[in-house]
Amino acid sequence: MASRADRAPWTVRLFGKLDVRVGREKFDTLPGRRTKELLCYVLLFRERPHHREVLAGKLWPESDTAQSRKYLRQSLWHLRALDRCAGDAVSLLDLETDWVAVRCVDLWLDVAEVEDAFAPVRLVVGEELTGQQARRLQQVVSVYGGDLMEGCYLDWCVYERERLKALYIALLEKLLGYYEAQRLPEEGITYGEELLRQDPAHERAHWRLMRLHYLSGNRTAALRQFKRCSEALADELGVLPGNRTVRLHEQIRADRGIDPPCDAPVSGTTAGGPLSGPPADPAPRNVSALHEALRALFRAENLVQQTIRATRERHS
Repeated sequence: MASRADRAPWTVRLFGKLDVRVGREKFDTLPGRRTKELLCYVLLFRERPHHREVLAGKLWPESDTAQSRKYLRQSLWHLRALDRCAGDAVSLLDLETDWVAVRCVDLWLDVAEVEDAFAPVRLVVGEELTGQQARRLQQVVSVYGGDLMEGCYLDWCVYERERLKALYIALLEKLLGYYEAQRLPEEGITYGEELLRQDPAHERAHWRLMRLHYLSGNRTAALRQFKRCSEALADELGVLPGNRTVRLHEQIRADRGIDPPCDAPVSGTTAGGPLSGPPADPAPRNVSALHEALRALFRAENLVQQTIRATRERHS
């Protein structure tokens, strides 16, 4: 059966390398980095029209008003080429004298797939997903082909990149919790490893992977997972594993069995929804909160460094 992406007149992928298609025809002729960034911006904020002067300031913040509007006109002229090549397909953009908006309603957009899939399960922990919800999330996480518009360091893009990555990580963690609850360790390990590729210091993912390896009968892998967790937390955050992770490691090392997973989520949220995790108790809850705060601090530092690099590139 053909996917919705195959059936939609327009398909656009913003994760990783920009990919624009009408039907099966791929467009490789969009000139200029800012033209691609303009298309990305209006598609990310597709629910509302955009005034041309605001767009010009967003995309060319280093230029004066007259120059930035000139650059915008040039980029919009290049985007009109998409409609000229699209033939009978509905135009992607509606370009008015002062406004630009997304016109095509039958558009497949990878970013929209992730956002639309996350919304109904935002407050649902992984253990409580239905089979249908889990299958939907499986389909969606496969469309994440890399960070949003890799190579773009404008402020709005850096922020959206981190927001969408947080959604992706949240979906992976929900699938990880679902497969642990279903006693399907191999499937859970697959999503847990992908989560750690995105966030190596994600302690709850390490905690779950330790459990899944042990439940699958691989005690050695479970113990090695604790070592990976300790090294990642030390390298990225300068902290030790929390009490719950240490207690799980001791249970696995003694091979006496492990505590059952807790139905309630731990304190703390990510991307607007609760996180499921190990059994809560007052002291580890404070440690978990500290880990979250430290991770947020390091991410903020990375954003600042990216912005500095982009500023230097623009003025070099």
